[in-house]
Amino acid sequence: MTVRARDWSLCFAGIAGAIAVLVAAGTAHGPAGTLAPEDMARIQTAVQYQIWHALALLGTAAFALGTPSALPRAAALCFALGSVLIAAACICWHIRAWHCLPGWCPWAA
Repeated sequence: MTVRARDWSLCFAGIAGAIAVLVAAGTAHGPAGTLAPEDMARIQTAVQYQIWHALALLGTAAFALGTPSALPRAAALCFALGSVLIAAACICWHIRAWHCLPGWCPWAA
């Protein structure tokens, strides 16, 4: 993995982790009674998805430091896409009522 490719994956991992922390803090400390308990549980699951994707991407970028192989770059891209398409879509679904990707969220009906 080139230095440039490693840098984008490290930046993306940091941004994805920060978004997850902001969403978790916002839902935990936001106005009481604005979300139903089942929605809070769903958001918690979505935040966990986001954190795991960010950590996996961070680990992949760290692994890529010692190998010139293209495999870590492909894995990093997959983790980044997974973060955007699954975790972020679920978070947006429940917080902003953004319903344009309902099939990407496991519990979206």
